[in-house]
Amino acid sequence: MNDHEFRLFCSELERYTTRRNADAGAPDAETYIVCAADQLAAEGIDHLPYPECASATWARIDAVLDENTIVPAHDPELVDA
Repeated sequence: MNDHEFRLFCSELERYTTRRNADAGAPDAETYIVCAADQLAAEGIDHLPYPECASATWARIDAVLDENTIVPAHDPELVDA
């Protein structure tokens, strides 16, 4: 995903989350956020450095990315492995 594609992805997600309440049957925001974070992670993006990522939606995506990439030191199964 190049810079231009990433910015388009940002724009599309913002539009989706803005109108999600108007669409009956649309997934809730958290479901979409987790899917977006998964897609970004698959592209090798593990943080969101762009200014357009400053909204609450993007803060939550960044948190999901962090949850998925940081190994908690208190988890004995992960630390002892």
